[in-house]
Amino acid sequence: MTGVDAGALSRVGPRDDTGAVIWHLVSGNNRMLARSAQIFGSIPEAVLGAESAIAAVVHLVVALVDEDGGGERGWYAKLAEVPILTCARWYRSERDRRNSIDSAITSLESATLRPGSSLMSPARTGSA
Repeated sequence: MTGVDAGALSRVGPRDDTGAVIWHLVSGNNRMLARSAQIFGSIPEAVLGAESAIAAVVHLVVALVDEDGGGERGWYAKLAEVPILTCARWYRSERDRRNSIDSAITSLESATLRPGSSLMSPARTGSA
């Protein structure tokens, strides 16, 4: 989902409607801006989670995260102390982190959810 273009649901698991599913907030050029903090058990649950994030965007509170000693900076957005979405990656500079937050929240404010999902193989992503 994005303010401009379609979003992506990614799942790790079999090619049915089960497994570990997350949603991504992507820009018009398909660059990931953020992703769901929650892992869902099915695509319909992830769709509901994405719709809830869009509806709650004005109530989200951003929390900053710094890696001890590594100089990496991240962030996540929460609703009533529950993490809803996280940054797409770690950032070296405070400016990049702030730009990431601005891009993600602005895009979420005007996001539209479009159908579609893709299988993410742990072996392909290096998380196996």
